Amino acid sequence: MCIFKNLSIGGIQLVDKYVLDPESSDVLKAGISCFSFCRQQPGTFIAALESGQLMLCSTFDTNAKSSIKKSVDNSLLLRPLDKKQGLITSVKFSPYESDVYLVALLNFKISVHSIHKASAILEIFSDFDILGADWSPVQAKILIAWGSSSKLYVYNQEDGKKIKELGIENDSISNNNVYRKVIFNPKSSSLVALAGTEALTKIWKVPTVFRV
Repeated sequence: MCIFKNLSIGGIQLVDKYVLDPESSDVLKAGISCFSFCRQQPGTFIAALESGQLMLCSTFDTNAKSSIKKSVDNSLLLRPLDKKQGLITSVKFSPYESDVYLVALLNFKISVHSIHKASAILEIFSDFDILGADWSPVQAKILIAWGSSSKLYVYNQEDGKKIKELGIENDSISNNNVYRKVIFNPKSSSLVALAGTEALTKIWKVPTVFRV
């Protein structure tokens, strides 16, 4: 894994490189499939390995503002977290709770975790392959998932129930599309960009608040 620094001139600079393997510092046994930084604790992040192992990491040797203590000295790794059976397609720290994160799996499942607990807080099962998931940018406790379907699916973090399906009716192109990447507009949370398998990127206007 490489850590870069933004430069004021518009470029980036390589700060350091790490191998995320809890058993060896020399051999990379599995690549990194995805990662997510914690908004409330800059420098702390979770990395998901191709093996299904989740790692709690930090770019700082000493994080004075964090209550998290390192289990390995002079290492990027703080400690291993849960290990999943299946390909992890997305991991996201909650923007509302510093210890909570979600994990999306290709085997029809989203799980919600705390870095302080060994097992999942909640598991949500779907009827489609999940290619990604994220938190609502404006409403706490709301998860949005997408995958081998032409729709976005909205879930309640509290009980795992599906709240709503978002899609475009009578659109033959959208109905055949599989969305692989979904990004919310940081300045207008009602706008979301969706990139799919039909070589198209679409902009949808979606609700910002959902009734739970």
